Amino acid sequence: MSERLGPPVAGTAALTALEWGNEQTLGRLSRTDRLLGGFVAGVMPRTAGFNAIDYAGAGDPSLLVTDMLMFAGGGSGSTAGGIKVTTVAVLAVVVWSELRGDRDPTAFRRRIPRGVVRQAFTVAVLSITVIVAATLALMLLEDLRLSLALFECVSAFATVGLSAGVTPTLGIPSQVILMALMLMGRVGPITLFVALVLRERKLLYRRPAETPLVG
Repeated sequence: MSERLGPPVAGTAALTALEWGNEQTLGRLSRTDRLLGGFVAGVMPRTAGFNAIDYAGAGDPSLLVTDMLMFAGGGSGSTAGGIKVTTVAVLAVVVWSELRGDRDPTAFRRRIPRGVVRQAFTVAVLSITVIVAATLALMLLEDLRLSLALFECVSAFATVGLSAGVTPTLGIPSQVILMALMLMGRVGPITLFVALVLRERKLLYRRPAETPLVG
């Protein structure tokens, strides 16, 4: 239940607070409409793509919050985009367990297998790498600031459909990059997860352990 309610509640609260006084988005609306607009803005980025505010007029902090919501996406096994909230939850549990010094990551009195942890980290890291590379490419090809380029790339990868109004002005190479992101975001995480599960194998030996310096 918390997995389903967490992102909408946090996103709604953050976007409503950040855009409350912005005359280009929620600031010109009545108090009730501001709350409703903030709620829609906090829920829709998870995959629906209906915009209640003009993201071209939103502040950079609001764009960043929306990026995080789009990247997380919806529930695992659904048609939503993003890396899925379950993947984010697994990563959060791993970090929390590491901070506590626990040997195994646990949640709700259940231990999360190491294979699931590796798969979650692989999906997240590869997704971030693809988005960062595409964002850099858009900034080099177009005259875009970081917040707008990142917003367009995350929206494309998460197959959300939101835009800050710059996509129609992009050149052909940049539009091809966004189309490739949409394709990878639609079939990539699921295909990658299935491939990781099917490729898992047991070796009859283990290499000697080595502890590298971290941090």
